[in-house]
Amino acid sequence: EAAASLKQILRGGPGAQRTVVMTTHNLERGLQFSDRVAIMHRGRIVYMEQGKVDPAIFREVYIERTGLRE
Repeated sequence: EAAASLKQILRGGPGAQRTVVMTTHNLERGLQFSDRVAIMHRGRIVYMEQGKVDPAIFREVYIERTGLRE
């Protein structure tokens, strides 16, 4: 129920324009809500993409750019 409420809030009403910075450990849910994503590593943005991103591809990019596994 909380996820549905969050989804409604983030989408906003008709013509709503806003910027929301969200961090999450739930990759699929985060990508579902986003229209732009970034990976920060050691204080720097090492990847940024606009539009919908496939979770499997994002995981691979995350590992490649940070050297870390989730």
